[in-house]
Amino acid sequence: MKPRSFLILAAVLLLIGLGLRFIDLTDAPFDFSATRQLRAAIITRGIYYLNLPEATDAQRQTAIALREAIVDYEPSIFETLVAATWRITGQQELWFARVYAILFWGVGAAALAAAARRLASPGAALVALAYMLFLPFAVIGSRSFQPEPLMVMFLCLAIWAALGWSEEKTWKYALLAGLFGALAAMAKLFAAYMVAGMMLAVVWQALGLRTAFRNRQVWAMAALMLLPNLAIYFLGRAGFAGGYFQAWFLSLAGMLFTPEFYVRWALWLGELVGLAFVFMGLFGMTLARQPGRALLLGLWVGYGLYGMFVPHQTITHDYYHLQLVPLIALSLAPLAEPLLAKLAAQPRPWQTLAAVVALAAVALPGWLARSQLLAVDYRNDPEYWISVGARIPEGTKVVALTQQYGYPISFYGWKRVNLWPLTGELALAEARGVDERPFDIQWAQYTEGMDLFLVTTTNQLERQPELRDHLYNNYAIYDEVEGAFILFDLRQPLNP
Repeated sequence: MKPRSFLILAAVLLLIGLGLRFIDLTDAPFDFSATRQLRAAIITRGIYYLNLPEATDAQRQTAIALREAIVDYEPSIFETLVAATWRITGQQELWFARVYAILFWGVGAAALAAAARRLASPGAALVALAYMLFLPFAVIGSRSFQPEPLMVMFLCLAIWAALGWSEEKTWKYALLAGLFGALAAMAKLFAAYMVAGMMLAVVWQALGLRTAFRNRQVWAMAALMLLPNLAIYFLGRAGFAGGYFQAWFLSLAGMLFTPEFYVRWALWLGELVGLAFVFMGLFGMTLARQPGRALLLGLWVGYGLYGMFVPHQTITHDYYHLQLVPLIALSLAPLAEPLLAKLAAQPRPWQTLAAVVALAAVALPGWLARSQLLAVDYRNDPEYWISVGARIPEGTKVVALTQQYGYPISFYGWKRVNLWPLTGELALAEARGVDERPFDIQWAQYTEGMDLFLVTTTNQLERQPELRDHLYNNYAIYDEVEGAFILFDLRQPLNP
């Protein structure tokens, strides 16, 4: 394939793949990881209102208070960009974030195609690009307002730069690899596993350990990647990293010694990215030429360690696997190269049939992704949460059994609520070895000083019968919309 033909076909795939993501662009952010998207929306609004001249004092104080109630896991890069866009346009539209996320994914896909071209033939690089663009999980996840699309973009750019450095050993690629690797971890720290695995493997393969320790470019890459993120995540947030390590790894490390964890991990990957593609990617890694083989091995090892570091999220949170998409895509290129070479030697009718199959392999996942985007309309959901917020009197303290950590009420209803644990949180506490407390102790802890008890998920209420019976038997209903929500008045016990 001539370079010009490769560029044209890659551009066509990019345009179609990104255009697919603009379907249903203005729908509310409940389509994928609503908790994480609304969390980002609340942070963005807090940044936006901080210095907004036309905002009232009440609006500004409420927006900032709701934003400050959220723990910062990573720097608010994406949120600050969207807040600046709101300020420039004068419109508080969440679909701006969706456009940015799509563009991030597009830049990452282009960088991945360039990296795949270094590993394999042009046709094989197009296979990698098609997987990254048309996998339904990637289509939906790459539109979401959360750090992952930005992280994936910088990860792909770091992969491209690392391959360039391994082949040319120039300062340009060394500095770019260090910069993009640092930005990937800055967008979300968990990218550090794959970035570190990749860079260690590439440096080892290219120079060997003894020579690497004397190489100034290697030290420059390490400094660029490590120092900014050490300052942000460890020095700037004393105690946060240790607390996170204790809460999400040490207390759940027992999961790693159970077959159930790995079975659930495999089943989850089968649903998200296709388990067959995972094994094809691993097999493709073994076929890659150096330095690509070392780079892919480092990425795969990094992903595996990352998955074991956060075992609970690995088997429950889909967006935690978005960075696996470019890894599988890149790993498919070395596997596709010999198959395409074999196809090139076949008679023209068989090549034509193969082209038809290839088109179907791209069109069918794209159509499935389109169908998923249009399957559910979430445009009425904001009105529901606005109405819930409006029914909560100003100044009242509310404890709530509600979805998505109460973020829909915070963003659309402009009200903060304290949370009663859902059954998922109770199960997580049990997995951490925390003894279940008697109901009366839980009740006293969560409702002390509260005025109202809000229920917006009757399904969860039915799954906690002790809580349900206690509310209905002991407290008057302050407000209710059948099938929508119930507000119990904790200030008016039926049996004082």
